[in-house]
Amino acid sequence: MRKKIISLITTLFVLTLLFGNTQNSFCQEKQKEKKKKEQKTGKKSKKKGVKGGVIGGVEGGVIGGVKGGVQGGVAGGVIGGVMGGVTGGVFKRFDEDFILKPKKIIELNIEHLEIRPTETIPLRGVVRLKTESGKFVKYEISSPSLSLENIQLELKPVIVEPKGIEMMIQISHGAKVLQKKSILTKNLESVIVELMRNKDASIKLVDKITPIIQVVMPPLAYPQPINEIKIVRHIFFMNDEFISRGGISSARAESEDSQIFLHFWIKGKGLYLLSFQPFEKAEPLGVVRNNIIRIKHEEDYFEWISMEPILPVGAWRVPERKFRVWVRHNPDYDPLSIFPEKDREKIQKYYERSQKEFDFMDGVTSGSSKKILKRFFK
Repeated sequence: MRKKIISLITTLFVLTLLFGNTQNSFCQEKQKEKKKKEQKTGKKSKKKGVKGGVIGGVEGGVIGGVKGGVQGGVAGGVIGGVMGGVTGGVFKRFDEDFILKPKKIIELNIEHLEIRPTETIPLRGVVRLKTESGKFVKYEISSPSLSLENIQLELKPVIVEPKGIEMMIQISHGAKVLQKKSILTKNLESVIVELMRNKDASIKLVDKITPIIQVVMPPLAYPQPINEIKIVRHIFFMNDEFISRGGISSARAESEDSQIFLHFWIKGKGLYLLSFQPFEKAEPLGVVRNNIIRIKHEEDYFEWISMEPILPVGAWRVPERKFRVWVRHNPDYDPLSIFPEKDREKIQKYYERSQKEFDFMDGVTSGSSKKILKRFFK
């Protein structure tokens, strides 16, 4: 399910790029058609929910996808609905996003098969699990034909140079361990593991497991000067929980000494100052790829998602390429400290009147590193 939604979100991102230059003319033509119909019938359309639906699909679905998705309904159309679905947390990320050195991982491609005398039936699509040498990974499988549910498998692949990969396997059903075994295989060489057998019906439940050793390279520093950063119609997650959404935040570097910073503050967590270039006391805790920034700090994951590319468009903006994000944390930051005393009281009263809690703030700013650090780290 996660992969399907991620795929649809990627489609949304591509559509934003493709239709960004054509949505105005498209909507203008639709407005003309609408006016003609109104003149003929003498009635004004009162279908307020149509904008962003079928007729305004590009405007409401692509451009207003976040708003349409969160509000649900017709607004935003199908694509907007996908964006609304991400509020439950759907963005799969792995710890290798945050590595500092090259790292070997093992991807296990698992096919669940039911073998009968006359045919082999795949029970579902290929499951892909990632792990490291010497670390367990778990999953479950069921077989309606064998009247079995929740068969648990634990796999621990260990790279044994130069022999290959030793696959340690444990199969359980509930609290009962059914079998343990160890199989020696090689990279890209499949092994067949029999899980259960029904002798009377001549049916076997097996898993075909193919290990693939991959070397994951750490993200690079962005290699070119960054003169402008823009976060467009963005949404923000912490630990796969929806936190906030916003419009457009942007900043330009006004001189050669200027550096562009992003920041967000979460009540109870503090302030996080981000840059795509190193700065004083910052740590390489995050990555950016295309339109998504991901940060891992202690036990927390943060994801900041824009509807347009975050880094400048150019030869280095390759969708599959990740770049390093430097982060500095200030757990004691007071977001109201940047406002004059009279404005702080107004802001607090506004939140009290609206019965909202002031618990999140974000932004993009530029200036000398010294000036920005003085603002956020007094």
